[in-house]
Amino acid sequence: MLRKGKPPYPLRQAIMEILQEEAQRRAEQRGLQSQVKEGVEEIVEEIAMSSARLFNIIKSRYPDVSSSEFNKALMELELRGFINVETVERDLKNITARIKVRVKPI
Repeated sequence: MLRKGKPPYPLRQAIMEILQEEAQRRAEQRGLQSQVKEGVEEIVEEIAMSSARLFNIIKSRYPDVSSSEFNKALMELELRGFINVETVERDLKNITARIKVRVKPI
């Protein structure tokens, strides 16, 4: 679903939603559902993504977001302790986060 313009809420929330979606997708790929016996369980999934990939996802959803806005949102999330940002190269950062994922049994 392509949304035009800027997100209707803070960019840092959009970034966290993308990381949450990626963590959920990876948990499902790894088959964590088969490890849950009954009910719904929350599992902490560690997610790592390059800043370039994350920025491309943001730009595909919200074309009006600039790289400076994106970097400012990353800095705010890092200062609040939601993500860790490690510089790999001059313009490339590695973003890691520990995200809670809800897993249902299969």
